Amino acid sequence: MIGHAAVVARSIVHDGRAYRVGYVEAVATDPERQRQGLGDRVMSAVEAVIDGAYDFGVLGASEAGLRLYRAHGWTPFAGRLSAMSPAGLIDTPEGSVHVYGPAAPVSGRLICDWRCGELW
Repeated sequence: MIGHAAVVARSIVHDGRAYRVGYVEAVATDPERQRQGLGDRVMSAVEAVIDGAYDFGVLGASEAGLRLYRAHGWTPFAGRLSAMSPAGLIDTPEGSVHVYGPAAPVSGRLICDWRCGELW
């Protein structure tokens, strides 16, 4: 395998409305094959899945991926981040969350569904 990414169906709430989003994670290419356009090809395939099946895309961007994501039209989310936890709604200020697609909100409050591990 020389490159991969996962699109996971998640529920995200924005302005009181629940959305079905394609949450992107595990984006990587073989270090020996980086800078050959593989990341672009992987992200184009990811975006085709999101465009065809979800309201919009969301990802938690690492510093290493920022250039790639922004070149593909992913926008930093500038609002407040929260999660629906077993203890109720909690703020989750950590991380750099980016959104994708014409229906993607860029401000306000995003609330993600709960899962073990990293929330964003």
